[in-house]
Amino acid sequence: QAAIAEVQRWQTVAVAQEHETIMAEEAAKQADAEKGFQDREAALVAESEKRAEALQAAIAEVQRWQTVAVAQEHETIMAEEAAKQADAEKGFQDREAALVAESEKRAEALQAAIAEV
Repeated sequence: QAAIAEVQRWQTVAVAQEHETIMAEEAAKQADAEKGFQDREAALVAESEKRAEALQAAIAEVQRWQTVAVAQEHETIMAEEAAKQADAEKGFQDREAALVAESEKRAEALQAAIAEV
């Protein structure tokens, strides 16, 4: 009887130890799975941060090019206005020269008319 009781006690201990071993293995698997999840989550966060930085850099580059384009457009408008002003000035000078030439011709004609009189 004592031997049977001792065997049963050891069987109970063995079953309990096997149960503890299985539970420990399951806990280890769960910890590994959780660690894997955390690693994947960290990798996704890092990738997301890299993409956000790249997007910010692209936005900054677009804004820089927009600023350059606005400045170039302003320079073009100013150059066109300067060209119009120069053309107007040239036209004024041409008209002035034509008026002076016409005035000189009239003065010569008047001198000729006076000389004939």
